[in-house]
Amino acid sequence: MENELYNLRKKIDGIDGDLVSLLRKRMDAVRQVADYKKKQGLGITDLAREKAVIKAWKQKAAAAGLEEDFIEALAQEVISFSKSLEGRHKVAVLGPAGTFSEDAARKYFGAGVLPLFQPSIYACFSAVEKGLAEYAVVPVENNVEGAVNATEDLLVSSDLKIVSELYLPI
Repeated sequence: MENELYNLRKKIDGIDGDLVSLLRKRMDAVRQVADYKKKQGLGITDLAREKAVIKAWKQKAAAAGLEEDFIEALAQEVISFSKSLEGRHKVAVLGPAGTFSEDAARKYFGAGVLPLFQPSIYACFSAVEKGLAEYAVVPVENNVEGAVNATEDLLVSSDLKIVSELYLPI
C-alpha cells in the first residue's frame, strides 16, 4: 500500500518536472519574441494574440475533459508572467498601494509591473500622455456605482485607447 502511494507520488513528480521543463521552453520562446518586438519597435501587449492563446487553451482543456475555468486562469497567469519577461512596465494606477487597481495591474502585467500610484483617474491619464507611464489601469465601471464617469469622460476627450479589459471581482 505504501509502495503504491510512493509510486503514484513519483509519477506526479515526473509530470511536474515535465511541466516546469515545458514552461521553461515557453519562456525562452517569449524572450525571443520580446527581442524581435524590440528590434521591430513593436509594442508588448497584443490583446488579440492573448485572447487567441486563452481560447486555444480552453478548447484543448474541453477536449481533454479538464475544467475550462481553471485552464483559463492558468493561461492568464502564464501570459501575465510572460509579459513581465518582455520588460517591466511602468503603469499608472489609481490610488495608493493595495487598491483593486493595483491588483488589476499585477494580474494583467505580472508581478514585475512598476506601479506609479496616482491620486485620480485624470492623473493616470496624464501620466501616460506625458510619457511617465506606458499604460494606465483605471476602473470603467464597478458593481456599486455602475459606470465611472471620470474614466468615460477622459476616454472621449483623450487620444488614449483601451488596449484590454480585466474583470476583477470586488
